Amino acid sequence: MSVGALMRWLGFTFYILCLFSLPLGILWGVNGILVGSVMGIGLMMLMGFHGPNKVLRQLKAREVAVAEYPALFSILREYARRLKVDPPKVAIMPESSLNMALVGYSDKNAYLIITEGIIHQLPRQGIAALIGRKLTHLSQGELFCETWLCQFLGLAEKFIEPAKPKKLESGRQFFPLRLFLRQSLIYPLCAIPVALLRNRRPPQELDRQTVAMTGETYALGEAFRWVQAYAERTPLHVPFSTRHLFLLAPRPDNPAANVFFGVELLESRIKALDKLNVLRPLAAAPS
Repeated sequence: MSVGALMRWLGFTFYILCLFSLPLGILWGVNGILVGSVMGIGLMMLMGFHGPNKVLRQLKAREVAVAEYPALFSILREYARRLKVDPPKVAIMPESSLNMALVGYSDKNAYLIITEGIIHQLPRQGIAALIGRKLTHLSQGELFCETWLCQFLGLAEKFIEPAKPKKLESGRQFFPLRLFLRQSLIYPLCAIPVALLRNRRPPQELDRQTVAMTGETYALGEAFRWVQAYAERTPLHVPFSTRHLFLLAPRPDNPAANVFFGVELLESRIKALDKLNVLRPLAAAPS
């Protein structure tokens, strides 16, 4: 964990304590501040308890052994050696979409979550390039904060996500007004934790570091093309709280989330990699 990440986590902790202490302090004075602080500390302990395992259950990801995917673990160990980080554990997510995520409070207990689509659809060079990209991300020391953000959004999600939106005869989805009002209150409260805990490294900078580490410029750009193409063809649906953990953040099912949290695309990053490209093509991207 980097020093910057630690400072931002301390800022997040202070925000949680203030979120409980200030309202109660206004009502009950010093006693309210003490009660609010205890509640805030209790919430932090709840969020920190078995965080990565909660995410695995949410995503229905299964941890796999070296014997099941020896080639994949070989790539993982080699890139981890180059980046001087501990290789994360691997979990496979039963999804045909192409995507990859990292979760964990440190590189020693991190999980690399890979969709089955990557295993079955991408060539070996493409898989290696995406693994290299996620391990470069891991080496920056930002995963600690991103996992805490996942736990915070998971709690907020219980109040802002509808069980199932109603559908009108025209096929459009219908969301109750009270749900939208509740989201309008809670989403802004999430803005400060998101600003504090999300990875601040420019994605294109991490892409360049990945290329420098792997030497596979074209492989990474071509793998991004596959990921983008499959995101449009077979969208990945994950809980709102986990979407920032993925290589390409899936579109949220809740339309209100688009107002507060934008959707990233890979086009600009692919163009930047094309400028660096000096290698032969990996394979034709799906049309």
